[in-house]
Amino acid sequence: MVPIDWQGWNCDGHTFALEMQAPWAEALTSGQKTIETRTYELPPALIGRKILILQSPPGIDRTSSLGDTIFYNATPHVRITGWCIFNNVKRYKTQTEFEGDQSSHLVAPTSGFAWKDGPTELMYGWVVAEVGMKDGAPERPYTIAIRRLRSLFQLLTAYEENDKAHGMFMK
Repeated sequence: MVPIDWQGWNCDGHTFALEMQAPWAEALTSGQKTIETRTYELPPALIGRKILILQSPPGIDRTSSLGDTIFYNATPHVRITGWCIFNNVKRYKTQTEFEGDQSSHLVAPTSGFAWKDGPTELMYGWVVAEVGMKDGAPERPYTIAIRRLRSLFQLLTAYEENDKAHGMFMK
């Protein structure tokens, strides 16, 4: 994985996706969920950029069911459901602050994604500016997704994958 200040976050030609479990992915892309909560910050270079939503099946809370490399066409249970643009990151320093935004992030106090007394010292709320559902247009021919930071993946086309093999990828 790469650090939050990785230069690759700034490359205009890179496409990034956020892994989200169902049903949270649909809640975000439909506009019902307006804050995405995480235990880590969104890389500053991704604020204001379109990020695709990579939906994975429901699973264990706070645990990805995906490997660090996803061969997109061989993983039918993972799909792009839409996109979003985050315009701000909130820092929740208390459980009261976190639970005060429940109507925006939709995380109930009993959820596995909720604030946990003791282990939770800080949570982040990625504030949604715009969202869109995947329409009927064909997807770009993404062939592979590489985990770059926690649930953030870089999506590659076959052409970009070929560049990577020839050393032209990690700018």
